[in-house]
Amino acid sequence: MANCRSISPETWTQAREALVFYFSRRGLSGDAEDLAQETIKALWSRGDYEFQREEDFLRVCYGFARRVLQQGRRAAKKQGVDELDPSVAAPFSRAGALQGAEVSVYLKEIQRIGAASLEDHEWKLIQEAVSEDYGAFSARFPSADRSRIRVSLYRARKALARLAGRVKHKR
Repeated sequence: MANCRSISPETWTQAREALVFYFSRRGLSGDAEDLAQETIKALWSRGDYEFQREEDFLRVCYGFARRVLQQGRRAAKKQGVDELDPSVAAPFSRAGALQGAEVSVYLKEIQRIGAASLEDHEWKLIQEAVSEDYGAFSARFPSADRSRIRVSLYRARKALARLAGRVKHKR
């Protein structure tokens, strides 16, 4: 009787190629190589598994592969994350009292007011701070200037809010 340890290296290579093909045809083409290697590892670890002839080895491989495939599908379901299309804009359902399409109209109006009414350096500072996370934005400046930039950004945002009518003037 033959076992996994008595199989020739050529047969192992053929089995690996057949397993890659097997997994790629079952909807896991991205993980086919990994699953084939996992199947071979499972076979190799079972040195006591015996079969009649060396020709039966591929059938044994497919039997192990079926179990590995089931585990791979379970793992894929657990992760269950679909890639998002970056070209699709995130929907706004609400932003304050605004709903739906009102949000984008309001943002365009804020951009128009900021570009027209604020000083150029204030408007550029707001745009840069909005375009990236604050930590990365802050890290671009020397540590001695960070406090000054933070205060300037605060004042520019406050001026924009006042111009947009969101904040009442203190009298």
